[in-house]
Amino acid sequence: TCLSIVDVHAQLKHVYQLSGLIVNKNTHEAVPYVQVRVNNSRRGTVANGDGFYSIPVVAEDTIYFSSLG
Repeated sequence: TCLSIVDVHAQLKHVYQLSGLIVNKNTHEAVPYVQVRVNNSRRGTVANGDGFYSIPVVAEDTIYFSSLG
């Protein structure tokens, strides 16, 4: 019989829900349909027509925002 003990706590990461409103820095108007993605992952979303987004992240994630226009 082989018994393997793994430290489960070291593998668990707390997931946060990051959400916000994307606005133009000059006009303070909402910017719609901005792509929001987590670097080196498949996680991503697009801000809605009012500039609001929400995406699950962990503390180590790097978030990128991109928009054309």
